[in-house]
Amino acid sequence: MNVIEKLEARYGVPFPPGYRDWSLKKYTDHREGVDRYLWVHEAEWIPPDEIPQHDLWRSNIIPGLIPFAFSGAGDNWCWNTQAKNGDAEYEVLYCWHDEELADRFAPNFPAWFYRNCLVYASGAIDKDDEGIEEARTNMRLWSERLSEIHPGAWAYHLAELAEAQPSEYQHPKLRASIRMFGLITAMKVDEIVADQFGPGYLEQKVEWGTWPD
Repeated sequence: MNVIEKLEARYGVPFPPGYRDWSLKKYTDHREGVDRYLWVHEAEWIPPDEIPQHDLWRSNIIPGLIPFAFSGAGDNWCWNTQAKNGDAEYEVLYCWHDEELADRFAPNFPAWFYRNCLVYASGAIDKDDEGIEEARTNMRLWSERLSEIHPGAWAYHLAELAEAQPSEYQHPKLRASIRMFGLITAMKVDEIVADQFGPGYLEQKVEWGTWPD
């Protein structure tokens, strides 16, 4: 029995096939070294065998919530297995460490990865030649990795963005003095999310757990 099968037996649900594939390839375990580990924007993978021990620092957590990664700020990426979207695919929540409401981020695991890549491309790129080339390298790798578990338009789009010309732009929700820089605009990312995931994945939240007493 491999580590994913043990987790599935423990939680009583099948894990997303894309996550299963990547984990068995050791992409989600930092202990395997940088050549194998898959770096993702704002997501540090929880090694699969450590998922059951990962502390969400909450009481009354909604049933069926399974963490699989966390951000640098200590927020958690979790599957909400109560919200099933296909065979072994669940809605992904972004559970803020300092809030009792979580963002509905994506309807399934490949969609979560795709959107995270788009968020990176829309504003997490350094505005210099080295930063732009690093971004292009990341986008090409992410396209390849996504195609392993979800071949098609999303993976192709990431490859297209790797060749796009980055530019500065103004986000209408930010102060006029703040300029963003990316291979795609954040506004276009929102359009893609609303069109392909549904408008509920833009700024809609759900309760995920209360503070400990």
